[in-house]
Amino acid sequence: MRALLVLLVALAQPAAGAAAADTLPGRVRLALPPVIWTVPGIETNVYFDNAVLVLNPANYVFDASCPKGLQLVEKWTFLPAPEDVGDHPFQLEVRDESNALLARARSTIRVVPADAGAGADRTLLMIGASWTEASVYPEHVLVLSKTAGNPKLRLVG
Repeated sequence: MRALLVLLVALAQPAAGAAAADTLPGRVRLALPPVIWTVPGIETNVYFDNAVLVLNPANYVFDASCPKGLQLVEKWTFLPAPEDVGDHPFQLEVRDESNALLARARSTIRVVPADAGAGADRTLLMIGASWTEASVYPEHVLVLSKTAGNPKLRLVG
């Protein structure tokens, strides 16, 4: 779910600045947050066309590296289990038709326990496109927040 990535990015707390060796700015600009938050039982996706700032992502090859998850043509996907709680390194590289490396960015996949937000009050502004405007994603997030072990959530905007 693309909106879940937006939600996870919105909830992410900035990590310490990445070392220069962690990135390769190159001709293509990658836009990865320092931390991608996820929770057991909720599928997490990094859609390549949303992580790169180019006119036509189909002109590039994406290579996602992470000890967890699976790379597909259009995305990297991961359905964490309770035993996956912790931090996992994530790297995304972009290559051209000659396999030349154009850009590299690193992030951390942070899996938190399912009850990590229990008892907390949170306010959320969700930004997205048509499915967010139609309340598809906001409704899903609100339903999830009403189950045991989740924070009390108030949507704004």
